[in-house]
Amino acid sequence: MIVTNSISGGGAERAMNMLANELHRHNHEVTLLAINASAPDSISVICDVVEIKRRWRGSFVDTLKSWRTFQEQMKRIQPDIVILNCDLPEFYGAISFLRAKIVAVEHVNHPWRDREFLGKLVRFLLKIKKTTWVAVSSHLRVWPYGAFPDRVIFNPISEIHDGESRSSAPIKRLVFIGRLTFQKNPIELIEIAHRVKLPALALGNGEDLAGVIERAQELKVNLKTPGFTQFPWKSISDGDLLVIPSRYEGDGLVVIEALQRNVPFIVSDIPEFRRFGLPNLNYASGTDDFVNTIIANHESTAAFQVSSKKALSILSLRDINLIGKDWENLIKELESCP
Repeated sequence: MIVTNSISGGGAERAMNMLANELHRHNHEVTLLAINASAPDSISVICDVVEIKRRWRGSFVDTLKSWRTFQEQMKRIQPDIVILNCDLPEFYGAISFLRAKIVAVEHVNHPWRDREFLGKLVRFLLKIKKTTWVAVSSHLRVWPYGAFPDRVIFNPISEIHDGESRSSAPIKRLVFIGRLTFQKNPIELIEIAHRVKLPALALGNGEDLAGVIERAQELKVNLKTPGFTQFPWKSISDGDLLVIPSRYEGDGLVVIEALQRNVPFIVSDIPEFRRFGLPNLNYASGTDDFVNTIIANHESTAAFQVSSKKALSILSLRDINLIGKDWENLIKELESCP
């Protein structure tokens, strides 16, 4: 069983959808259990799906009711292995009685950022339950102990190709794709757009949405916020520059997906992005650097496109067939252990 926050929402959820499908295709009995209610994802899940439909950011009563449903589903399905993907599934897995072996996925450098005490308690309970930890990148350690994960298995992407053909049009708009959260730092998009005098598009949802809209109004930035978008990359047009100003990251899937589609982008200069070895022009160390680099290269988005050779060297590690085999090997090892 794979337990995830929701069917859709971000790269972590989409990666688990793909994993569920791949294991199902290889004749594993797989159930994907999604805790929160959400819209459908661009990856259609073909295995058994259970949706608890907890209201996102709901009350304690909502959480308690959905936990009871979670526990009932565990008793009904009786899985041998449960994969917990992100904070809420970790919480449910930690406080539930499970006969199954537990695998938890470390996606980011700073999990449980806003609930550190609860996070430490959850991780302690998972440690007692002898949880196996899988990190999605080799730079990640298991918080809060700083321990090396038991496995490193990358997140997959849906397909690998040379990327779409893009024009070298002048920069006409700045685009943000992802959750509107502290980690992803969407407010930086507004500051940059204001200073380079360009409109902005923020594709996604999250707790920082209201603050982003308010700041755009203060600075008179022409901002569109359509919310969660099932196929966000279809909104990218010639003349768009993707801005990825994250404060910290886990896998940085938005970079991977941008490379896949040959989308021009500029990212924050943090170690998590430096590991990709992109050209220096694609990195910015702060607001001034973002602004100065965009202004200096405003005549052509092509300056921010990464060569196909470099892109393919990164994308080749994201083949779902290879990643599915890594997970299958881990599952076989767990099944063989007493």
